[in-house]
Amino acid sequence: MKEKIAVYEEKMKKTCHALDEEFSTIRGFIKATTSSLYGISAFVILFGLLNMVNMLISSAIVRKREFALLQAVGMTNHQLRKMLYREGMSISVKSAILATFFGVTVGALLCYLANKVLALKFILFEFNIFPILLFSILLVGLQICISYGVSRSIEKDTLVERLRTE
Repeated sequence: MKEKIAVYEEKMKKTCHALDEEFSTIRGFIKATTSSLYGISAFVILFGLLNMVNMLISSAIVRKREFALLQAVGMTNHQLRKMLYREGMSISVKSAILATFFGVTVGALLCYLANKVLALKFILFEFNIFPILLFSILLVGLQICISYGVSRSIEKDTLVERLRTE
């Protein structure tokens, strides 16, 4: 009887060892996959932020003469700054809302497909508000900094110099 128990215990140890190896392999796969997805997400976010910076600066450079004309008919520097902040805030808020909507929708869809179609039962969709808030704050903060820099750059030149530029 003791021999049967010893043989059974030995089989159990081998089975547990095999399952442990399989579990560590799956854990490595999950870690590699999530690291890759975080890298792709970081690249897309960085590219989007750089695109927004480029758009805001280009828009201000192109509209320098328009700003000068507005100031020539009575707009103050404070009103110009306020206008630039509001335009930038409009862009930032709309971008954050669209990015959240499409990000959550596509993420949920991909997790559903992985879970149901590919039978990867360990992939579950979890909605986390922290990255959304972090991205939104970063987007709005960057927009405020860019608008401040653009308004300071515009204010450096005199009104006559800005009206002469083409």
